[in-house]
Amino acid sequence: MIRCILHIDRIPETQVVTAFICGCITFVSIAAAQPVSVSDDRGKTVTLARPAQRIVTLAPSLAELAYAAGAGGRLVGVARFSHFPPAARVIPQIGDAVRVDFERIVTLKPDLVLAWRSGNSTADIERLERLGYPAHVSEPRRLGDIPRQLRASGTLAGTAPDAEKAAAGFEREIEELRQLLHR
Repeated sequence: MIRCILHIDRIPETQVVTAFICGCITFVSIAAAQPVSVSDDRGKTVTLARPAQRIVTLAPSLAELAYAAGAGGRLVGVARFSHFPPAARVIPQIGDAVRVDFERIVTLKPDLVLAWRSGNSTADIERLERLGYPAHVSEPRRLGDIPRQLRASGTLAGTAPDAEKAAAGFEREIEELRQLLHR
């Protein structure tokens, strides 16, 4: 009955499939274009017009967190010594905590910079923000802060389901360790 009403039987099957796929892509594109916002460990709200597609990390631990949050494929620049996971080794390096290569970052055109509050220079982070690069600054101090960082990275990168899975898994492992220690 639906085929008759829509006259789908008169349209070649490949066109129907193509139209369906295009509709799905359009829906996903519209959903992905929604603004995202999280607060960082400076108390600053970081808002992006859409999830980040080009991310630079200013510390090796932040590259690892980005991968764990499902955003590894969006990394375009990482700090020196970003060796885990192994895929991070082939991403262009942008310096380290002592010296950030601003020219390199500008050429990479990131739409998000992930920084470490006590490991990166405040002046460097502020300079990147003045250049127009939104920066999410984290300062995990306890194991319980890591799941929060995973979720924040996932929200900013549009990979929240992957980030939530990783964060929940980490929280389970912490709880298992607590149970083991309290026996």
